[in-house]
Formats: sequence, C-alpha cells, structure tokens
Amino acid sequence: MTGSLEKIQVMRDRQLTRSLRAVAVLGFLALLGSVSRVLHVGWNDVMYLHGATYVIILLSALMSRHLSFLFRALIITGAALVLGIAGLYFWGLVAFGIPSLFAFCMLSTILFGDRVGLVSAIVSIIIIGIIGTGMLTGMITIDFNPETYLMSFTSWVSAMLAMALSAGLIVVALGTMNRQMIELVDTLDNRNRELEEVNKRLKKEMKERAMAEKERREIEERLRRAKKMEAVGLLAGGVAHDLNNVLVGTVSYPDVLLMRLPEESPLRKPLEVIKKTGVKAAAIVRDLLTLARGGMVAKDVISMNDVILEYLHSPEFKKMKSYYPTVAIEADLDETMPNIIGSSVHLSTLIMNLVSNAIEAMPKGGKLTISTVNRQIREGIKGYEEIEAGDYVIVKLTDTGIGMASEEMERIFEPFYTKKVMGRSGTGLGMAVVWGTLKDHNGYIDIQSNAGHGTAFTLYFPATRQQKAMEGSQAITQEDYRGKGEAVLVVDDVKEQREVASNMLSALGYSVDSVSSGEEAIRYLEGSFVDLLLLDMLMEPGLDGLETYREIAKRHPGQKAVIVSGYSETERVKEAQRLGAGAYIKKPYLLHQMGLAVRNELDN
Repeated sequence: MTGSLEKIQVMRDRQLTRSLRAVAVLGFLALLGSVSRVLHVGWNDVMYLHGATYVIILLSALMSRHLSFLFRALIITGAALVLGIAGLYFWGLVAFGIPSLFAFCMLSTILFGDRVGLVSAIVSIIIIGIIGTGMLTGMITIDFNPETYLMSFTSWVSAMLAMALSAGLIVVALGTMNRQMIELVDTLDNRNRELEEVNKRLKKEMKERAMAEKERREIEERLRRAKKMEAVGLLAGGVAHDLNNVLVGTVSYPDVLLMRLPEESPLRKPLEVIKKTGVKAAAIVRDLLTLARGGMVAKDVISMNDVILEYLHSPEFKKMKSYYPTVAIEADLDETMPNIIGSSVHLSTLIMNLVSNAIEAMPKGGKLTISTVNRQIREGIKGYEEIEAGDYVIVKLTDTGIGMASEEMERIFEPFYTKKVMGRSGTGLGMAVVWGTLKDHNGYIDIQSNAGHGTAFTLYFPATRQQKAMEGSQAITQEDYRGKGEAVLVVDDVKEQREVASNMLSALGYSVDSVSSGEEAIRYLEGSFVDLLLLDMLMEPGLDGLETYREIAKRHPGQKAVIVSGYSETERVKEAQRLGAGAYIKKPYLLHQMGLAVRNELDN
C-alpha cells in the first residue's frame, strides 16, 4: 500500500472509531425506547437481541484501539442493521428504523465498497417489505395506534421505493466518490514517485556536475602549473646554454694553466679559487638545466637507499647538521627495496635540497624522518598531483617544523620563490630543482602540510627489477686519458669555445685543428683525415651537429666523434649516437671529463 493510501486508511480508521462512539449514543437512545416498550408490552426475545447488540457496540467503542478495522467495521454495520430492524419492528415507519437502514447502507459502502453497499440497500428494502407485510397482515402487531404509525399499504410501499431510490443514489454516489478518491490517490502517488525519481536524478546530476567541476578545476590547475613550469624550464634552458658558453673560460682554462705551472707557483692558489668559483657557477647552471627538464645525463641502475645514506655521510650534510644541533635525523630504510633508473648525482641533489629545507624549517629543533618503501599502486592517487598506477619506490621525508599554508604549497616549486634570505640559504632554485629532477625520472610528488604542524614530502619513483653493475675500484689518473698524438677536429660556432677545447686537447697531447661550422667540417674531411671529431650539437647558422654528423657518416663511415653541448641530452643527441657518434659531454669543459670521453672513444 502506498503512503497516501496508508494515510487514507488511518483517516478511515479514525472515522470508524468516531462512528462507533456515535452509534453507541444512538443505541442508548434506542435501548431507552426498547425499555419503554418492555414497560408496556413486556419482555421478549427481540429485546435480548437489542440489548446484546448495544452491549457489543459499547464494548467495541471502548476497546476500539485494540480491535482490527475489519472487526469494528462489521460491528458498526451490523449494529446499524439491527437498529434499523428494531426501529421498524417496534415503532413502524416514523421511528429511527429507516435512518438506521440508511446508515447501514452508507457505512457498508464507505467501509466495504460500492458492491457491498448495493447488497446492503437490497437487504434494507427486503427488510422493509417483510416487516411491512407482517404488520399489514397481522403477523406482527404493535400496541399503538396503527394510523399514527402509518400502517397503510401505500405507506410501506412508498417507504420501500424511497428507500430503494435514496439508498441506490447514495450507494452509487459514495462508491463513485470512493473509486475516484482511490484513483486520485494512486495518481498522486505515481506523481510523487515520479517527482522523487526526478529529484533523485537532479541530485545525482548536481553531484556529478559538482564533481566534474571540481575535477575540471583540478585539471586546469595542474595544467596551469605544468605550463608555468614548462615556460620557466624553456627560459632556464636558454639561460643555462648562454651561461655555459660564458663559463667555459672560467672553468676550463684553470685546468690548462695548472698543468703548466710548477707546484711552487704563487699563481696556483688564485687559479684554484677561479676554478672552484666556476665549478659552483656551473652547478647552478646544472640546476637550471634540471629545471628545464632533461638535465639527467647518466641513466644507471641505482638504489635510493644508497643515495640517501651517501648524502647522510657526506661533508655537506655534516656541515648543515652542525648549524642545527637540536634537529634529530632518523632513517628508516627498507632493505628489500628494488632499484630505479636514474642519475645518482641529480638524485643526491634532490635529497640534499629536501633535507636542507626540512632542517631549516625547524629552527628551534625537531625531528626529520626519512623512510623508503616499495609499493604497488593499482589505482591512481589524487594528491598534490595525480599519481598513475604502477610499481614505485617511495621516499618520504617528514619533519616537525613550521609547515606551510596552502598558498605556499601552490608556489613552492616556482624558481626563486623562497622564504629564506636570498644569498644566505641558497639560490632559490632548490625546490624547483627537486621538481625538475623528479619529472626527469618520470616520478611524482605528494605534499601534506599545515602551518605549524610540519610537512611531509612523498616521492614516487618508478621501480625497476634490474640489478646494479659491479663498480670498479681502480682510481683514474691523468695518464689514463692523455693523448698519443691523435688528430682531433674541434667543430664549434663560438670562437672562445673552439679555443678552450683546442688548448685543453693540445695540453693532453693531441694534434688539434678547429672549424667554425658543420659545412667547414665536411669540406675539411674531404682533404684530411682525423681520428676524432669534437662536435658541438648547436651551431647557427647552417648545419647543426646532428645534420653535420649525418653527412660525414655518409662520406666517411665509421668516423669517430664525441658530442658536446651546453644543453642537456636531447633526442637529437641520441639520434647522432645511433648513427655512430660516441659519448656526450656537457659544457663547460672539465679537463678529466673531456680527456676520458676522447680517450675512451679512440680506444674503442
């Protein structure tokens, strides 16, 4: 039964209870009439029935809460029928008999439906006919004046017809109203169900729209962040390339000069200072290249546990720790961790930047916990960025420092965004380098932080099942990469770069010549033989390094070459290596770096 029908049933139940009470009152009046007849005529069996009926009505009215609807409905319709019969039998047509029978018909229709109502009307008419016939024929006698109580044949026939017409009309009307009410209730229930379904769909659509809008904002924010970092990376890459060209003399010439100066020369110390300063500047350039994405040159199988432990035992960490003696460091490293593919140098810088930031965030002391764990993610995780499913080596750094507000977290990886004093605690590139290094290793990062409640950085690196290669223990000396008079052609469009490279190679014992473009290199090789090319990848205008080597390889198959560039390793570098070129080295040149690359290529 629907909710509306249940409400109607409750209403009918209440009306039935009230009707029982009303019939109890009317029954009492009828009982008084019966008592009056007993005083004049005497007691008979009908009086027993009348009295018993009243007692049943009275008890039903008093106990209505404990009786079922059907039982009470039968009681009240039966009582109306008995009262109708008693009224006609004892008082004729002028007493309460006819109204009681009307009530019997109406109650039957209301409580049991129009079909039962029609039956009750027919029964009422038959009762009037039987009692009227009995009174007219003398089978039923009353002690009062028959004329007063309309004992004529016409009166009883008229009563039967009036009863038939009135009861029929009332039964039909009530039955129709009852059916219409039920149909209306069903219609209302159907509309309510439809409205509820529409309401549910609207709520679901609103929820889906809200979730879609939230997801859209998150995607837009990640896209905005990625585009910003990409734009900054392009800028950093261009700046780094130009800075590398400027730093070549500062980093490379001190090595050449130190080779030619005696140990007791007073110029050695200034040159070493110049070289050290240049190397520091080159490290900043390396950070810029890392920020530009693609700064990772070496791609070895490494252990993050080894990288972390190596840094925690480094002089740089000990120096940092000496400034903050009240900060406790705890390492919880999983010894069963798989390896990752990457650059130990860049990852060490990443760990150094995160550790130094965490320590500096606890000026009054605290605790930094570094942990590692292997985890297989089956479904993507939404955090600071969306982490795809996969097998990951997870590095987590948790501090009890000052924490960050949400607006700080949004800008934390922006270059030169820092709350430290610039020049005292780094360059402002530390966290930008962390981001670039992580992306260079196809990794992800998540951040949890609240102002005043510490910060947790969680790094996700794709795991590999490859094993580390065994490391050699023999130290490399300058004699290992000295030349033996081999001919080397330096190809570079920048004059200073050509001169630096030529001087370094000459100092190592090579026979060196140089040209300023790819076209010149091709022409040079048409009339001369060289053992090796030192080939710059970016040259303007004209042919770049890849195009130059492609043309040379066609004319001189097997021509050895070492690729150099101020940029990070690119796909064009890899394409040149697939064509036959050898090692790739970055500017600014370091003597041992260049010497080893050239020597290894010539020996192979």
